[in-house]
Amino acid sequence: SGKCRIKQALIESPLNRNLFVLPSSHTLTSKEVSGQAIKTAIDSIDGLFDYIFIDSPAGIDLGFHRAVCSADKAIVVVTPTITSVRDADKVISILKSYSLMGIEVVVNRVRGDLVLSGKSLSPDDIEATLKTEVTGVIPDDDNLAMLTDGGYVSENIDKIANPSAINKIGGIIKVQNGATIDDVHKVFTTVAPSQMS
Repeated sequence: SGKCRIKQALIESPLNRNLFVLPSSHTLTSKEVSGQAIKTAIDSIDGLFDYIFIDSPAGIDLGFHRAVCSADKAIVVVTPTITSVRDADKVISILKSYSLMGIEVVVNRVRGDLVLSGKSLSPDDIEATLKTEVTGVIPDDDNLAMLTDGGYVSENIDKIANPSAINKIGGIIKVQNGATIDDVHKVFTTVAPSQMS
């Protein structure tokens, strides 16, 4: 019948026994899945996990609103480009209309050489422009892009120039403002539309 309980749909990561993915349905159209249905599903597994990350589709369409209505907090992922920062500014202004516990920014694909030469925005520039705290900075790494082409980071994670950047992402919320795991369970993440290229 193509139906199962939500716990049956959880897929355990082959690389980490404490990481699970709940895939979206490929048979239902976006109009058939309401924000309340997503919230009910997320709430049903809330007690099983320390964190639940809800990955939003790029843009600010229906999928964005369905995802954010289930979240307690938002992390907006932005790249250090003017276009991405403008898009993130729009996303943040919409997120402020929701009753979230907080909105934070993670800057992805930062290249120190370009920041130092003035060819790229710095995390401080982005924080000042967005008037939202940057809680994480992920350096750009060509090896990571090659490793993730298969849809996952392989066992060869030691080939990544800065593997600590990947590990730090998991602790961003916990470290922020002395929060503990109990403080945040559902975190909405969004990628500014310009990052989809």
